Amino acid sequence: MVRGSSARICLWIHTVAPSHHAILAYTLGLAAFTAIVRIWYPIDRWKDLLFVVPAEIAHLPQYLSLFIVGILAYRRDWFRRLPTNTGMTWLVIGSTAAVARYAYSLVGRRFIPSITASGGPSWRSLVYSTWEAFICVGLCVGLLVLFRDRFNKSGKLLSTLSDSSYTVYIIHLFVVIGLQYGLVESPLPPFVKFALVTLVGVPICFTLSYLIKKLSFTKKIDPVSSSLFCDKGNSRSTKHNPLQSGIQQELNFKG
Repeated sequence: MVRGSSARICLWIHTVAPSHHAILAYTLGLAAFTAIVRIWYPIDRWKDLLFVVPAEIAHLPQYLSLFIVGILAYRRDWFRRLPTNTGMTWLVIGSTAAVARYAYSLVGRRFIPSITASGGPSWRSLVYSTWEAFICVGLCVGLLVLFRDRFNKSGKLLSTLSDSSYTVYIIHLFVVIGLQYGLVESPLPPFVKFALVTLVGVPICFTLSYLIKKLSFTKKIDPVSSSLFCDKGNSRSTKHNPLQSGIQQELNFKG
């Protein structure tokens, strides 16, 4: 009986998408851990990881945890299983938090004393880390569901860009930092610099990604398939999954 119950729990874990409570728990945990890291590494303090990759330690909790959650989401098919109402709820949460954050930066500081800090052992840092976590998680969950349900289309250009997206994710840091260094001494306003780096950096990243994928050794590396959202006719949930099949056979045997 215990074995059968364990099998049912395992099957539930691998087939059910995260609930509101699970997403909220992750968001609060991310906020707390980020605030702790920022006691020693406030925002805009950069370090070289492995003496090669420049990294802002203050945001590493987000990067690392979301990378792990993304792997789990793909393996457990959360992208397709996540209910629309859950995604839309978190899209509202993330969008509201983002609008409130920018409104406070532009106008709110004139009327409300500073309630945020980039780091250090203060409640203001915890407020900012929590605010940031709700923006991050809310938009990540919400936008994925929004694009899955409303913009699930593909074409030659979109397929090419989708196939290159993972490589872009890996190499974009070096391209963006290189362009930023090139504009450090420029007298242009920050927003103009941001626009230039974006307009120049995006084509460079996707062009480099396309060329890298043409190399013979990279063809052996096949990360998350671009069919994750675009291939409606071949849903991943219909493919054979040895883990789920094994658990289901265990349940059938117990039944």
